Amino acid sequence: MNTNMPMIHITLMAACAFGLAACGPDSPRENAAKVAEAQREAARDVQEAREDAARRQQEAARELATARAEAGKDLDGRQADSIRESAEAVRDRKVAEAEAAYKVASERCDVLTADAHDACEARAEAERDAAISAAEAELADAEQRAARLAERR
Repeated sequence: MNTNMPMIHITLMAACAFGLAACGPDSPRENAAKVAEAQREAARDVQEAREDAARRQQEAARELATARAEAGKDLDGRQADSIRESAEAVRDRKVAEAEAAYKVASERCDVLTADAHDACEARAEAERDAAISAAEAELADAEQRAARLAERR
């Protein structure tokens, strides 16, 4: 019998243990770094969405002002378009905020193990989905108001 055999087994077991440890949850330091990066990315994404929404809302307001200045030239239709564009911009901003919040929450979940991680992820996904559904519902309401306004022509 080879006396090196137990050493090989011990070495292999140690290698497997280290390998499996690398697959486990992030260390608190790694997780903190990932959460911080997710927060930075989320802040950039939300800022871009807010700027885009503000730009689109300003454009819609300018178009409405032009329509009002031209008074009587399809004012209701232009106002309806303005309502739609503004509502879409708000929806897009809210979706971006929900996605950003989800990314941060998901990174925070990575420090947890097994069932706690799964529950954390499920909660983050549910919160994101609820926020997106609410934003879509607000858009649908605005589109209905716009349609009623456009029908007045």
